[in-house]
Amino acid sequence: MLPLLLTLVLFGHFTLTGQVLQILLGLRCGRTRSWLLAPTFGMAALSLLGMLLNQAGLPFDSFAHWLFAATSVIGIGILIWKRICAPIGLGKTVTILLAVLLLSGWPLLIYGWTWVGYGNDDMTNYCLGAERFLHHGFYDVPQPVDLDGKDYPQLYWMFYVAGLMRFGSEHMLAYVAGIFDLKPIAIFMPTLLAFCLTQLTAIIALASATIAGRLIGLITAVTLGVAPLWHVGIMYQLIAQVAGLGLLAAILVLIARTRFPSSRGGRVRLAGASAILIAALCIYYPEVLPFLVLGWILYMIVQMRSRRRGFPGMLPTAAAALVIVFLLLRHNALSTSLTLLGQAADGLNAQSSASTIARISLFPYFLMPSGPAFFFGFDVFVTRYAEPWTSFALVGGLAAAVSTLALMLSWRRNFTVPAALLVSMAPIGALLFYTSNGFGLFKLAMFALPFLILELTRKAVACRHRRTLLVLYVLLLAVWITGTWRYTYSFTHLERSVEGELLNASQSRGVLPDRPAWSDTASAPINKLLMLEGQDAQPVFLSQLVIANIMGRTSKPYPSWVWRMTPGDATADTVTAVGQYILTEVYSKNQVLGLHFWAPRTADRSPHAEDLLITSQAELRAFNKLGDRPFLASNGLFTYAQLLDLRNHLVFVQSQEGQHYYLGAAGHIAVYRSQADVFKPEEQFFAIGRHLLMRVLNPTKKIRLRLSMSTTVLGQGRTQLPEDALVRFGVDDAARLGFVGSGSANVYSPPVEPTWINGAAYIAIDLGRPPIPLGLPARNLQGIYNQNLSLDTRLALGYCRDISAIDEDAYQSRKLPQEISRFPNDLLTLNNLEYSGIYEDGWGSHHTFVVLGPVNPGDKITVQALLPQIPGQSPATNRVELLANGHSLLTKDLTAGTVNLEALLPTAAQQVKIELRFDCTQSLPAPDNRPVTVLLKAIKITPAS
Repeated sequence: MLPLLLTLVLFGHFTLTGQVLQILLGLRCGRTRSWLLAPTFGMAALSLLGMLLNQAGLPFDSFAHWLFAATSVIGIGILIWKRICAPIGLGKTVTILLAVLLLSGWPLLIYGWTWVGYGNDDMTNYCLGAERFLHHGFYDVPQPVDLDGKDYPQLYWMFYVAGLMRFGSEHMLAYVAGIFDLKPIAIFMPTLLAFCLTQLTAIIALASATIAGRLIGLITAVTLGVAPLWHVGIMYQLIAQVAGLGLLAAILVLIARTRFPSSRGGRVRLAGASAILIAALCIYYPEVLPFLVLGWILYMIVQMRSRRRGFPGMLPTAAAALVIVFLLLRHNALSTSLTLLGQAADGLNAQSSASTIARISLFPYFLMPSGPAFFFGFDVFVTRYAEPWTSFALVGGLAAAVSTLALMLSWRRNFTVPAALLVSMAPIGALLFYTSNGFGLFKLAMFALPFLILELTRKAVACRHRRTLLVLYVLLLAVWITGTWRYTYSFTHLERSVEGELLNASQSRGVLPDRPAWSDTASAPINKLLMLEGQDAQPVFLSQLVIANIMGRTSKPYPSWVWRMTPGDATADTVTAVGQYILTEVYSKNQVLGLHFWAPRTADRSPHAEDLLITSQAELRAFNKLGDRPFLASNGLFTYAQLLDLRNHLVFVQSQEGQHYYLGAAGHIAVYRSQADVFKPEEQFFAIGRHLLMRVLNPTKKIRLRLSMSTTVLGQGRTQLPEDALVRFGVDDAARLGFVGSGSANVYSPPVEPTWINGAAYIAIDLGRPPIPLGLPARNLQGIYNQNLSLDTRLALGYCRDISAIDEDAYQSRKLPQEISRFPNDLLTLNNLEYSGIYEDGWGSHHTFVVLGPVNPGDKITVQALLPQIPGQSPATNRVELLANGHSLLTKDLTAGTVNLEALLPTAAQQVKIELRFDCTQSLPAPDNRPVTVLLKAIKITPAS
């Protein structure tokens, strides 16, 4: 409850501050509308004040309390003095806002301050930036001790000062955290929800400003508040976008008019109020500035042509606003320009195939025929609806898109400013679609949604057939609330099959040490959450160069003239020196076993007795499932153990050739996010790429690598296991992993000795072939266009259940089963079982083996199976060869029916490798189509009678 109350307190603080600001400016825009605009004005004013103080060298924790108290006391005093109170007519608006807050923020009632939504990398970047501003002045240069991992937030100097990135959201998070003495990560979601309420009031004000009657504004707020795509922006934690769209709407309320003040004072007041909002937009979300400018110009041109006259006072007011914007921003206008240019270049650059692949891989949603269904809320992309609803949703989305385009043609008769904004976005959308820029379309769709809903509401209210529209509207709300629930439910980790980037961090952060530790975490968002929550641990990240994506300008700093315009002591040489220090003193660039990677210098040694290792649920789900796990019990994301208690512990190290999926390059990703195992949903597996570099902590002299994986669900022509897979070790040594056949496998490498470099041991896995798309080409309605696209755009070679390392003694002392007969149970629960070429449901492939034992004198191998006659195929016949430890025991011709094979084992042994080799396969009926041989019932060692 407290986090929701914080949202309401913050929204009230914005409203109070904004209302007082309008009074001081003498702005006249109607009593009701002034209250609707007040939250946006308050947010803008507080952000600009915070900017001035922080850039003057004051950390937010030194003034946030005082600023909050002063603005509150002064604001309340002015309202009492002026005898101003909110109009009763705002009651409906308040009710809508509270309902939307509950619909969006109910997870706060479950998780409280720990709710992290989807938990993407941007959210952790915002929080780390806010943490820096909370404790540092804007231009404070990081010291070497900070760069060594003692103060990770201070490294974001490279982002905001060296990189000149926008910072409005980070400043507001730092302000709120400073007021309530909480961490930025704790108040992130409540602050985001306050921005959502601010955006809704601005949209209502825009409706009231451009169209007669507030009814349209209220309906728009209700519709937008339940729109699934709008809630995606909340769950994806796009805090700057949410704030920016609210500022955009508020600015349009002020400047999209056909009458401008005739007096100089009136023009200055309007220009000043507009400038405050525009300046705030520049530091929050300058990405929408081009649409603001183009939309406003287009609207004013159309209005002048339709009225056949100019608008006196327009140009002086616009010029005065522009001057005031530059006065408010000062040198920050430069960072706004560079942010805008950088984002535009990244968003529109689709020239290289690599960048196109990366964008499609992450955001294919609006490049597909189902894109309109996603946009209009008939379908969701986190988990698909079942047929025939998916097809109905697709047809409905396309019909809605065509209707909307037809509606746009009618706007020439009543051209409003939201319509002008949408028209300015249309050619950009067409360009993004033409260049297959999925990410740009994803963002543009969320930009357009509030204004399109406003225009559709305007048309609907003016329609004669109101009863019919009311019924359709109620049905639409039901569909949209369902979609919104599915997004929120999935991204709050209550559904096992779809989880966010931070897994169960909303439930609990887990347990973290209070002294320095190493970490084997590989995910960028998880690593950055650890920076935020584990500051006492000062974690050393073994897996990756964790700040790679914020070092942008250190290799090529802005020219000297930029730094002459920027306050502070830093220069281009400072930026270069910081980057060089990190890349030479903090990290070292290495090459081992043909793979290139970065390693932290403080971990270039063997573990000491006092060393700890932090891990996360992501790593526990993917690696080191064999043997003991000495980690502390944890019901949350993190846990840790004494490093010396771990033996042959594998750490995935990101290399240039084998990367983690988050921010990884398509085609070079080795490890994807874990998901529920199709055949054992309570367990997890992950899609695996070709190259994996593994560091081995506390290795024995020789180890065996265990790799358990499956290709069963990949479908026809894709189920072949990687028979050329190798484990690389030594200098130029390699050993086969031993995969055969198709389906699933649990194999062990021969004994290998890790390679040592800079005091650390490594091995590498090469699965021997390029990855393939896991998503199949679209068919039927989904394949109307862009058939090559799929919601699943991962490139991988199958699904991995575990990668572990054990020593030779542990391998030889395994207790092997003497029989497998329960499928998939025996394949998935017997960790000591070694096999390959068997599908989890018991079907055999063209080459199958299983290791059983022990074997006593006189024991026999017994194989029981079924060779079925598959309808529509030629009579089932086959030939099978049965082998034991590579020696042929029998060959037999098979016909449809029961298969029984039995052969005497020649010698006693601790274990025996039993192989079945078939001459041919047959395909299972569509849509399965897997190539199979026989349906196995049992493979066992039968004791001598």
